[in-house]
Amino acid sequence: MYNFTVKVSDIEYDAPESVKPILPKSFPFVIDAEGQDDLEEKIADKISDITGFCHYHFSYKILKIS
Repeated sequence: MYNFTVKVSDIEYDAPESVKPILPKSFPFVIDAEGQDDLEEKIADKISDITGFCHYHFSYKILKIS
């Protein structure tokens, strides 16, 4: 298992228009994942867990792997 530090950005939420302006546009976090294929699914889950909303799209940059 790897520990990925990532910066997530360009999040396109599935949320009411009235809520979208207050949702984070980007944020960094640390994810434990088996590899890069597993990473995207875990990032998607974490975005939903943090914000309470699903999303259509996001971008991410790996800052560190340990």
